[in-house]
Amino acid sequence: MTHSALDNEIEASGTENDEQKKKAKKSKKIPRPEIQSLAQFIEVAYSRKGQRISLQSKVEKALSKNYVIDPEMKSKLLELAQSDILLAVPRQLLLASRKIVGYPQVKKELKDFIELVLKNHFIFSQNDLSAALNNLPGSPSPQEALNKVGKANLLTSEDYPLKNSFKSTDQDVLRANAAYCLAIWFVESRGYQVEQITQMLYTALWKSNNPESADDNTKLRALTEIRELNGVGLACSVFKKETDKQAVIAAAALRNQEALNEKIKLLESEKNCIKHEQEESVVKICQLENELINERKAHAHARVHLGDDKEQLRARLLRRLKTEATLLEEGLHALRRNPPKIHVMDDHAERVLDGLYTEIKELESGD
Repeated sequence: MTHSALDNEIEASGTENDEQKKKAKKSKKIPRPEIQSLAQFIEVAYSRKGQRISLQSKVEKALSKNYVIDPEMKSKLLELAQSDILLAVPRQLLLASRKIVGYPQVKKELKDFIELVLKNHFIFSQNDLSAALNNLPGSPSPQEALNKVGKANLLTSEDYPLKNSFKSTDQDVLRANAAYCLAIWFVESRGYQVEQITQMLYTALWKSNNPESADDNTKLRALTEIRELNGVGLACSVFKKETDKQAVIAAAALRNQEALNEKIKLLESEKNCIKHEQEESVVKICQLENELINERKAHAHARVHLGDDKEQLRARLLRRLKTEATLLEEGLHALRRNPPKIHVMDDHAERVLDGLYTEIKELESGD
């Protein structure tokens, strides 16, 4: 037999042995007991040590009939929770609780247990996040709470147990699990949208683990080591939607800015026209003011001259009237004598008439 044929036979034999071993393992595999209570469901979740847990409809129905956890069993479950130092299980329990529909008491009992586990864990108690879990007045905002757990330094703080046995990778896993538990809790209890929580997780957790100063090789290594493609795809989709939304807003803002710029140009043009008209008006007002001043001066001079002319006219007429009155008086006196001297009156009357005609001519000539 050739070496090639021998190798093929050995390989075939090995394959048959592997198949037999797998069948033997399957035959020896003990079937899981059916879950009949909420306490049993939680216990199974902790036995899976953070692996995904499914909650089928028949299990939900079974839990609805036996959801109350007695004190003794609760103490046992809390001991299991203490061994889950990295909070791998509460995240899975929270996700499972969101799938419970139609059984509010089961959901409440499960959430109450998860809340107790989180409050008992040192990362929540030391960061005073109980108020945030219950949404009490004065409690940290969801972003602040996520920042506290996402950036907690467990390796340098003296307040945390198991400090000496903690590894940097353990710290990263715990911070991530704690942040994810909080994120699911806020979505469930406060009605936050997944898009909002994604932004908060980026700020509190993901951004700090991916420094922008890293070189291309480090970034490429991180990108090519991604295993949870669904989560990455979802996060990228959320950020892309937000980017597209911001791009639309930016485009609208740019259009508004351009419209405002055109309006500003129009207003600037109108302002310049108004300014030019104002300057022309100022010049015209100055001219009118100067003309008014000159008119006032001319009027004042005219008044002075008119006053003088009036005085001269008055004085002249007064002299004329006095002279003529004297002549008439003398003429009347001559007429009253016995015998009357008519020729005197005639002479004086002629002289009076000559004087009055002379004055009338002067008045008519404007002199």
